Amino acid sequence: ENQLTGRVGIAIADATIELVESGFVARPAHIVRLCLANNPLGTDAAIELFRAMRNPVCRDIDLSFCEIGPGAGRDCGLCLRRSVVQWTRLNLEGNNLGKDGANPIFWALRVNCTLTELLMSDNKIGGDFGTDRDKMGEHGNSLAGAIEYNYTLRRMDLARNDLSRECATCVAHALLENPCLVAFNFERNSFDAGAADQLATRLATDGQIKFLNLRCNHVSWTGAVRFAAALETNIGLLHLDLGYNGAGSCGPVAGRALASAIEKNENLRHLDLEGNELGPESGVALATAITRNNTLRYLNVRNNRFDARTGERWLAGVTANLGLMEICFSVVEIGDDNFQKVARVMKERASVAGMEDPDVPSGGNTDVFALAE
Repeated sequence: ENQLTGRVGIAIADATIELVESGFVARPAHIVRLCLANNPLGTDAAIELFRAMRNPVCRDIDLSFCEIGPGAGRDCGLCLRRSVVQWTRLNLEGNNLGKDGANPIFWALRVNCTLTELLMSDNKIGGDFGTDRDKMGEHGNSLAGAIEYNYTLRRMDLARNDLSRECATCVAHALLENPCLVAFNFERNSFDAGAADQLATRLATDGQIKFLNLRCNHVSWTGAVRFAAALETNIGLLHLDLGYNGAGSCGPVAGRALASAIEKNENLRHLDLEGNELGPESGVALATAITRNNTLRYLNVRNNRFDARTGERWLAGVTANLGLMEICFSVVEIGDDNFQKVARVMKERASVAGMEDPDVPSGGNTDVFALAE
């Protein structure tokens, strides 16, 4: 983060590109990792940098938050199609690629055989992407095609791009056939109950996907119930975020289903149900369920309209579950007395030597793929 401008970015590209004179390599490429994140490079500099890294040496490119526009996305897509390019990680978070810049990258993923991690959150791809209003969508949804046909990509982050429900449904359907994704972040993208139903079909028997973030979507109570049923038999998922999805919109139905899933699931370690307004009855069911679970390490049930009676059950549940290392409430929901008692239990537990699991995050906000491997 040095406030490097576009002119400096182009100069860096000129200085690092492989030079060939009279058929011989006069200056070989040698940069394995390029990180220029948080610099106002702009589109032209990004294009030159992509071209400079278009070689078999570079593996990792980080141009996140660099004010890159759609033109760079088109050039990036061309690079990803070349067999000589050996990039394995590409971070373009926080730019302005839009649908015109994202489409070429997703189309290229159908034929790319090296990329294992793609981070494209906060790129303003928008609601028109992958719909009838998208000119490049006339040949199908490029993102769905990338997910269905790419067989090397293990981690994909598309959070906060305001993708449409139509696109989310196509993505969920593509995930049924995906052979390699381990971590998928689709936060704030209109993922609704229909899409949840399709994805739950896979999760019911899946051991591949480890990390799934669907925070701030539209899963609703019906989708939450389907996910809960899938969790009862799922054998792979470690991290699930369903925060702010309207799961409590039909009373305690979804809460009870999720409680049953917590009792029966044998591998989930991080569960976030914040902001679903599940209600007191669901709270009692969830609190009872954690007494019969020995795998959860992190549970967030903040902002779910619990009450003091629910707080007493949570205190009993947390005390009985010795594996839970972090739980999130709000004082208002469970009462100050219950909150302080739970806090003392968790503080004492965390201080016991050897109980901290290195894979368990110490805070609520963690690396997006912390538990993916």
